Amino acid sequence: MLQRTAEDLWIFDQDLRLAGGLVFPSRSVLFRTKSGSLVMHSPVAFDDAAKAEIDALGEVTTLIAPSNVHYLYLASATKHWPHAKVYGSAGLEKKVPDVRFEPLSAEGTLDGLAMRRIEGAPYMNEQVFFHEPSRTVVVTDLLFNVHRCAFTTQMFLRLASAYGGLAQSRVFRFFTKDRAAARKSFDAMLEWNFDRLIPSHGDMVDADARDRARAALS
Repeated sequence: MLQRTAEDLWIFDQDLRLAGGLVFPSRSVLFRTKSGSLVMHSPVAFDDAAKAEIDALGEVTTLIAPSNVHYLYLASATKHWPHAKVYGSAGLEKKVPDVRFEPLSAEGTLDGLAMRRIEGAPYMNEQVFFHEPSRTVVVTDLLFNVHRCAFTTQMFLRLASAYGGLAQSRVFRFFTKDRAAARKSFDAMLEWNFDRLIPSHGDMVDADARDRARAALS
């Protein structure tokens, strides 16, 4: 079900079921542009009812696969919204060869959203986004904020040091090959004037988000 979190900003939460009995809370984020169209960040598995609910908000004109591990439902989203322009992280073409998309630039703006690549972790190649009107930053796997989940998933996240609060997982740190480059990217993200942080996995941070993100990335 869609939830409005700020003006021109919605989230759609859904459980993501993976191998080994892991069930992650996951979400897609939607932004309304100045023209009235919608940008969809990290599509999840929308059924017809969810599609109708989204379409009632406006036309989805942009689909974003924000990292090399957040693409599972990109192809199905392009079938739901075949006229939308598709953007993806560099390298994703190897995983979704049947989906034509434009690679996201390392930094800049996209439909009014500021964006920046987290350098130094090429396997993930995550892009973070900033919605300035609502002072909201959106991340995928850079930070987790999971407080409730199935037992098997909880054990996995505890082992990854990513359960019970805003944190960066050991998995992300494992895939970070150039820590200096990653640190530079973190610092650049923290220059954005945000007070809300929406991760793909876990609870939103609705206050003091920049300070909490700085602490989690320290």
